[in-house]
Amino acid sequence: ELRNSPLVGFDHPIINERMKNALDGEETVDEIKIFRDLEERYYKIKIIPTVLNDSSPGVTIMLEDTTEEKRATEALLESERNFRSLVEEINDTILDINDAGDLLYASPKIKEITGLSAEETIGKSFFSFIDAECGERFRAAMQSARQNNGSELIECSFSVNRDGGQGGERQVKMELSITPKFDEIGMLNGYRVVGRDISARDRAVKGLFKWKSFLTSIVDNIPSMVVVKEVGKGTYVHFNSA
Repeated sequence: ELRNSPLVGFDHPIINERMKNALDGEETVDEIKIFRDLEERYYKIKIIPTVLNDSSPGVTIMLEDTTEEKRATEALLESERNFRSLVEEINDTILDINDAGDLLYASPKIKEITGLSAEETIGKSFFSFIDAECGERFRAAMQSARQNNGSELIECSFSVNRDGGQGGERQVKMELSITPKFDEIGMLNGYRVVGRDISARDRAVKGLFKWKSFLTSIVDNIPSMVVVKEVGKGTYVHFNSA
């Protein structure tokens, strides 16, 4: 047994069980975790039935230390979990499109913003959700972002119906950040688009201008003279018609 050999550090229930199986002719491959010098180590262990020089049955144990590979994999998975959590929790939707504008990925937030699930948008053209004027500005922003290797910001109305076409049930005003994506050799492989619903902000701004226009109309049409003077600099900034 391993516990009575120089390999006592590898005295592990799985290894002992697999050694017994190997004596019966079964070859096995497993991954095990062992504590060595208070450190957690991972090994890939292959146990092969072997015939010894005296023709008696034996086993060959092949150990590969996979600790660093395991840690790297776990770190990558943790990073992916954190990224996925961030993507799902932020208020913006994240989209990946190719150079033609076809949607390759959409974060789950897109359903809350547009009413369409990610599955309903992937594979469709992003340009099918926006009008022609916005499409021209979006293409220009893609080209500018690519040439400058930076981000471009535009506003577009995103129109949705159950067929995925433009001009349907729901229209959402969105602020879109467009950033090119390049591979390891510098070739363009698409764009990352971050979309934010600014419908409420857009309505508030329009309401503010409407109210300002209303007040300006009243001030300009009353018979008394109205003068607006800036206190700090003493400059006049507005006179009404009177």
